[in-house]
Amino acid sequence: MKITMKLGHALLLVLSLVLMVSCEGDQGEIGPRGIQGEPGRDGVDGTNGVDGSDGQDGQDGVDGQNGQDGENGEDGADGNANVIASDWFGPTDQYFTVNGYARFAEFNREVPELTTAIIENGTILVYAKLPSIVPDLLPTGHISQLPLQINPGNPRNEWHFAYFAGEGNLKIRLTRLGSATPATYSFSSSHRFRYIIIPANIASTTGKTAIDYTQMNYEELTTHFNLKP
Repeated sequence: MKITMKLGHALLLVLSLVLMVSCEGDQGEIGPRGIQGEPGRDGVDGTNGVDGSDGQDGQDGVDGQNGQDGENGEDGADGNANVIASDWFGPTDQYFTVNGYARFAEFNREVPELTTAIIENGTILVYAKLPSIVPDLLPTGHISQLPLQINPGNPRNEWHFAYFAGEGNLKIRLTRLGSATPATYSFSSSHRFRYIIIPANIASTTGKTAIDYTQMNYEELTTHFNLKP
């Protein structure tokens, strides 16, 4: 009896499957694609992580030693392009003057470069070679700067050499004083003179410490400006 019931159940199951297969129709066409849904909302940003600690700064290196300063070079000699220097000249066309108690011999030298500006602001230097007056004091080749006073000794016999600068002209004067002074006198033909004129733009704007050229001797001045002796 049990076996008969089991068989009956099995038959019913098979029949059900057959009916399901036979009732299923042909597969239809794929329907149209549905509308795409709206994008979903962005998720909430995550919390930023904590910044890491800064590393320790490295130690500074030791500074190197400063090098020694080089020695300053020597100043170059001043240029002489604007310096006016004459050749040596003698007492030409001299004359003797008596003016009351004043007596003197003098002569003039034409110097076109002697302008008012140079007379007022420049430096005018006059030098003399006077070998015949007192050879022991002023030997041949000795160069003196004017004005100059010479007193050889007793009896009183003074020699005064001076110069006067005017526009375009240089006057050189000899005055003698003392009991040994003759009634008239003159420059010796062996006397020689030379002038050196330094304009103001050289005397005051060389870019160096101001120089008093009147305090230089003849050799120093001619070397300083690289002039022919």
